[in-house]
Amino acid sequence: VQTCALPISVRTDNSSASDDAPRYSDAAGVENHPQVTDFVPRRYSTIALLALIGGGLTAMSVALHYFVLPLAASRGMQTTAAFDLAARGNLTQWLSAVVMFLASGFCVMTYSLRRHRIDDIKGRYRVWMGAALACLLVSANCVTGLHETLADVLTRTTGWSALRDGSVWWVALAGLPLAWIFTRVLVDVRECRVALAAMVGACICYGISAASYFGFGPAADPQMQTILTATPLLLGNWLTFTAIVANARFVVLDAQGLVAVKRKVRTTRAKKAESSTSSRAAS
Repeated sequence: VQTCALPISVRTDNSSASDDAPRYSDAAGVENHPQVTDFVPRRYSTIALLALIGGGLTAMSVALHYFVLPLAASRGMQTTAAFDLAARGNLTQWLSAVVMFLASGFCVMTYSLRRHRIDDIKGRYRVWMGAALACLLVSANCVTGLHETLADVLTRTTGWSALRDGSVWWVALAGLPLAWIFTRVLVDVRECRVALAAMVGACICYGISAASYFGFGPAADPQMQTILTATPLLLGNWLTFTAIVANARFVVLDAQGLVAVKRKVRTTRAKKAESSTSSRAAS
């Protein structure tokens, strides 16, 4: 009986030891893996590379539309919608959708850090959640054309339209709120000069695209007008993404205390006291 009891106890101890043993090593811990903020580029060269990639892809889309599309159409190829800037679901629209989707993620990360800023008493950080939703809306609209559907439905319902193809509806219902969010973000990123410059460049690109779309610019042939409408829009989206990434870098470094920011130390009361003492000394 004693010889049979020993193996049973040994098996019980081994089974309990195997149940309590960890299934992963210490290298699987959270401290050994990159955090979300680690994906924010720290070098200006990386941010400049993002802008250069956007410019290169924009130039490539123009070349495909201007050179490859007529050549493919002359040879009877049917799969030319990806190169046609006027077709729905072309290459520029998909690139804009991907870029704005990534920009929404960086907006959420910026919000998660900016809401802990002590001197933001008015709560300006909330604009970044609105910016994230706006980027998602723009990303979905790039490939679905929701603005055209909205304009068509409201034009048929009300019987009134203005501007090109009834675009007054999506300008009023979507364009103005997006412009307001863009302006708020532009004000919030003014401490980061790189982000501010990229946002101003994006604003100029959007203005050129809108002027070409509504026919406010000089008259041009349909092919050139399509290029002047689609390519500045893609470049503006890339510059907006670059500005959001650059501002995310600034916020991360500022939260870590690695950015020298000029702070207003003197209050109004201190300035009044100093002016009164100076006037007394002068008298």
